[in-house]
Amino acid sequence: MDKHDQTPGVLTDDPLRAINEFGNYGAAIGLLTNRVGLSTASATDHELLAYALRSVGRPAEAAEHYRHAARLDPRHQRAGNWLLHIADCERTARNGAHLQRPHGITAERLTSPSHVPPGAEAFAWVTDEAGWVKPNGYIPPKTLGHVVMNKFYALVFDALGPVGRLVNRLVPERPDSSGRWTRLPDWLKGTLRLADLASRRDWMMDHARLPPGVTESDKDKGLSFSPHGFSPDGRGNNPQYRDVGGVGTSVPFHGLPADYVPVDRSGRKDLPAAAALARDFGYRRGTIAEAATASAHVWGHLQMLVHDVMQTAPDDQKKRPAPVAADSEEAAIGITNVHYRSDAMHPLGGHGNGRMNGVTGAWDMSTIYGSSIEQIARLRTDPATGAPCPDGRLYLVPGEGGMFLPTERRADGKEMLLTGFARNMTAPLEAEHTLYARHHNWVCGVLRERHPDWPDNQLFNTARRVVSLTYVKIHTAPWTDAVFAHASVVQGLHANIFGRREWGKPVDRQRIYDPYGGNHAIADGLVSNQELDYAIPEAKGSNFADAYRFGHTIIPDIHYFPAIGEPTDKQTSEAINIKELRELDGHQFLKSRGLGFVFYGLMNTRLGAPVAGNYAELFRRMDTEEGMIDLFEAEIIKDRQRGAPAYNDYLRSHNLPPLRSFADLFTDPAASAAQIEALNGHYPGGIEDLDTPLALLLNQHRPTGFAITNPGFQTFVFEATARIAKQAHLTRLWSPEHVGWTAINLVEAFNKEKLLYLHCPELRSYLEGRPNRNTYEYMGTSHASAPQEHPLAEILTYGKEDLADTGLGAPWRDAHFDASVLDGHYLIRVRHLRTGRSFIVDLNEDVVRYDRDGDGRISRAELLREPVDGVTPAQVLAAAADIRRAHAVPWPGLLSPRYPEFVSGWRLTPAEVKRLKLFDGDREEKGVPARLTDLQVHLLVFNLGDDIERSRLLENLEGWRVLERSPMRAIMMSVASALRFGAKRLSMAIPVSARAITKVRPARRTGIFDANGMIDQQQLGEYRAALQQLAASSGGGVSKAAFMALLEQQNALDLTTRNQWDTFFRLMQRLYGSETITVEDFDKFYDGRLLFEAFEAFAPKEVLARIAGPR
Repeated sequence: MDKHDQTPGVLTDDPLRAINEFGNYGAAIGLLTNRVGLSTASATDHELLAYALRSVGRPAEAAEHYRHAARLDPRHQRAGNWLLHIADCERTARNGAHLQRPHGITAERLTSPSHVPPGAEAFAWVTDEAGWVKPNGYIPPKTLGHVVMNKFYALVFDALGPVGRLVNRLVPERPDSSGRWTRLPDWLKGTLRLADLASRRDWMMDHARLPPGVTESDKDKGLSFSPHGFSPDGRGNNPQYRDVGGVGTSVPFHGLPADYVPVDRSGRKDLPAAAALARDFGYRRGTIAEAATASAHVWGHLQMLVHDVMQTAPDDQKKRPAPVAADSEEAAIGITNVHYRSDAMHPLGGHGNGRMNGVTGAWDMSTIYGSSIEQIARLRTDPATGAPCPDGRLYLVPGEGGMFLPTERRADGKEMLLTGFARNMTAPLEAEHTLYARHHNWVCGVLRERHPDWPDNQLFNTARRVVSLTYVKIHTAPWTDAVFAHASVVQGLHANIFGRREWGKPVDRQRIYDPYGGNHAIADGLVSNQELDYAIPEAKGSNFADAYRFGHTIIPDIHYFPAIGEPTDKQTSEAINIKELRELDGHQFLKSRGLGFVFYGLMNTRLGAPVAGNYAELFRRMDTEEGMIDLFEAEIIKDRQRGAPAYNDYLRSHNLPPLRSFADLFTDPAASAAQIEALNGHYPGGIEDLDTPLALLLNQHRPTGFAITNPGFQTFVFEATARIAKQAHLTRLWSPEHVGWTAINLVEAFNKEKLLYLHCPELRSYLEGRPNRNTYEYMGTSHASAPQEHPLAEILTYGKEDLADTGLGAPWRDAHFDASVLDGHYLIRVRHLRTGRSFIVDLNEDVVRYDRDGDGRISRAELLREPVDGVTPAQVLAAAADIRRAHAVPWPGLLSPRYPEFVSGWRLTPAEVKRLKLFDGDREEKGVPARLTDLQVHLLVFNLGDDIERSRLLENLEGWRVLERSPMRAIMMSVASALRFGAKRLSMAIPVSARAITKVRPARRTGIFDANGMIDQQQLGEYRAALQQLAASSGGGVSKAAFMALLEQQNALDLTTRNQWDTFFRLMQRLYGSETITVEDFDKFYDGRLLFEAFEAFAPKEVLARIAGPR
């Protein structure tokens, strides 16, 4: 069989008969081409020839014949259509949407005992695990308290099961509602609702089915399972049913009886023509129904998911006829049947309805990595050298503002986009591919930097797992938040990824992996769960395709692209039809305009609503690799051919009550009488025949905040749970032992906004000031301006945002889990004089941190990896090392001899080191002071202990014992100062932070230190000028009496301050032999140098060695 001649050997001289009866487009093209060659072809002959050529993927030739038709009969009633078709065909010829991609599934591949199938031996390097280094990241042990709390939470959430079952018995489901759970009272933070949702999910999980052709006897058979990463074609990803979930897996019917046999309904004459349904309920008619809350940013992400886990493999040859609508343009030229590609039959035969998945079924981002060993190899190979890209990276090419997906030239000379799954590509979808591909390469760079001994394949596979789980996290939390903006649902879906125990935290602080947590599916979440065990492996079911088809209604025909930072104005903003952004056209647009520009446009274009009559015009007469199709019709037809359940059986497969009549679809049946009448006319057999794709769009019973219906949502919940729970690489193999702490931390740190911030620098300023935290919401309004459009603001709590936090500052080495080891780590503050910026330098790990957000503190997340204000990390590291080398004790203010633009800001105390580096060392995320205040520097000799913000009695005494010759006086001064300044008198600890000490400072003082603990330069200058006058009259040093008189004159003396100045003059006597003060002494006293000098002179050697820090 030739794909263009479905009935070879049948002869006819009628091109219409060749097409309509036999599907022989090639024969029709030959007959019509002969007429053209004989110059006997009419305008309608050219039209029919153009139609046939377009149907077999020859759009450039089709455009020429439409042009011939228009020249021959410019006044023809369809001449206007011909001109439109010319533009469409030329666009398709240019963008390559018609180019076919064979599925490549063969019996030899499906039965191969190796991950390297026959003929792919040249690509065996992709699966090479030689030199693999098991990360074995340290996992801190659980304490008894952790074990007890885990058990407590497990018992609490186990109670949801009985509660849900009780609700099932007491509160019946109704077919004309948005779900029982929405009618339950919102008690105890929605506990009843969550119990009902959990019960329904559990029912679905319990009624999952093995794929056709798979039995329990297949358990523990098939390809070897690799704990290291996802397999190339998905086979072997499941540790039990190893051949399930890969390319070629047959499609099961979850929720239906185990003996359910799919029946092809496409031949039933009592069912309505798909074209008639499309006319009444399919496409937009010039006006889009827009979603109330979400932006077009949503749909590319969704399409990427669907392409990742479920794509029915199409037959590369066979097509099936489908009748056209009587009033269609095709009917006007004599066409009675169009032909759509059939589903490929399973090459091993006998597997259900023959339908099989053409991609890996795992949530493994095959959409960017591919579903075959050959595709992965192509994506990782530099075509210029023929060698794999270093460090496990993907091959990308430069464009506007960054790296982009490459294209490849096929053997026939045609150019195509090169990515994991390139079919039906658009610029918004390619933007998602590009973003995650960039992230993959960035992750590879991080892993190479931290694990130089890892082989490239380990880097690739670990980065792939990081990227995949980052996508899983984004999908399960912020994406679904925007699409299902209902408090109970947001809580429930967050529990899938984070665990219900995390719900009380701000969204940005909820963690996936907790080494102290338990393994309860609800309390602790699904990801990284060590104890999940499901009898039925993950395999995408028939319901998945039906439920996710709402994605074809949410794509706007017109996307707006204002300049970044500018609002969308539908009158003046750049507006582009999605038809212009397909395949290579979209690729060129993205590459020339920049990734951030495209994402900004998506955020500021409203999403379409998933309702009937809202299929994008893109999908009408759409050129694809299977020819020209009308997508709405094709989906109805293929659903029937596949034996997918009609809507009431779809409901039964979710344990939901079936509809009693078409009226049950509508919230106000009286107002929808015309639609009900139309449905009754289309379906004379009644409600049991209603097609599922149509019903899911017609159903008006939608929970508050939902984009889709409750039945569709139930599919979503089941699929979203199964996709995680049944994938070992996302559950029990996601731990530091298997991937290392860096991989764990990278996933914890990132959300979609951080991905955009890191990989689209052009978006950074906008993202920092954006109106809504979740960029899947429509960004043209905010909660303040349009609260009804942003319900998430009332549901979620967000913490302080740090868009530049990539997780690289989090603990990852074994040392970061051992406080005793960290006692030997040396971290120092360094200040850059020109910019005034302060840095913290870790000289053990060559890491620089800085006060990125300007709050005066530095957290573990605030790494300096790029220059700031012209200062590079390398410069700061060099200066810090020089300061440590040149000065035994790095007192604040000491210059770096080699880099004099840097000065020391004092080393971190052991407690500060642990706060920055120890796992769980900074639970409150306070960080440490970026720099010491002038007052802290002034008092530093009294605070050389473990807490830079509080001086305990012994530390205070140590300072006085160095400064005072008399031990008794030192004791008296330390006790007196502790009683005078101590915030907690019993502890006798003195707060050294400016805010705390301001409350207890004497009223009569110089006022040189302001309320923030910094020197008031004007006040200091006035005292300094007065001292200069005294020094000038005395010929140098000013006596104690004269200076004390000056202070008395300024009302700056009381008992406490007098005793302090007495100590100062005794110290001057010890240092210089005279109780006098010079202007230089005054300056050195207030900037700390004088007390540091005294400490160096009089402190015991063991004290100096201790405060010098580890060497």
